[in-house]
Amino acid sequence: MSHYDIFRNQMPTVDGAIMFIEMSESTSIKEKETEINWTSTFGWFFTTIRNHIHDSHGTIVKYLGDGAMVFYDTEYVAQAINAAIKIQEYIYQANCDNIVSISCAIGISQGRMHMFEVQEKGCVDYIGNVVDRSAFLTSVASPRAILVDENVINAAILPQVSSQRGRLSLWGVHDYIVAGQWIRPKSFSRSIAYYEIKWGDQIYDVKRQYDIEKPIRAMSTHLVQCGPPGSSNSNSKTKK
Repeated sequence: MSHYDIFRNQMPTVDGAIMFIEMSESTSIKEKETEINWTSTFGWFFTTIRNHIHDSHGTIVKYLGDGAMVFYDTEYVAQAINAAIKIQEYIYQANCDNIVSISCAIGISQGRMHMFEVQEKGCVDYIGNVVDRSAFLTSVASPRAILVDENVINAAILPQVSSQRGRLSLWGVHDYIVAGQWIRPKSFSRSIAYYEIKWGDQIYDVKRQYDIEKPIRAMSTHLVQCGPPGSSNSNSKTKK
């Protein structure tokens, strides 16, 4: 059956969460590094993604040019957030240890989406607004940021969310959630409500060229403002 026939007929739908993970400034890395160096870096990055996703009930749908698309059943939305946190923590520590010099942005959305079989590969893929929201949040997120839509906040079992910094500082549930904002993508008919998942002392938010709208509501009571790694408020070097 052709893709035309699959899409023309009624495709099955599924509830779940989609995560996109994207290496920041990947094109610049390819231009600046030798081929053996940047291919090794990408291999390390993809391995890091695979290891953390497989340990958290996620399924890698496909690898992209500089990242991956991941699916989680709705019951594992909190595990998706934790996997995103662990990926950011792992990459951050690897930068501090001079193993790599990269960062990534992560976006997660949740809801009902269409599922279809990719016959050439014998696997499934997903399509719909949920996928589009996740891809958009990832594209606007600053390096090291984890942005999620409001459905993720509502679907996740938030007491299960945890980070190294949060455990050390005894954060409460809402300490991990930065107050929500609205952002209006040009390709969407309405604004998207998003929240940032706070995994360390720094808040990263969206890239500067994107304008955010009014706050949704204050959900975080532990917003520690400090400089990025490498600033006077950090003992680590800045690497992007």
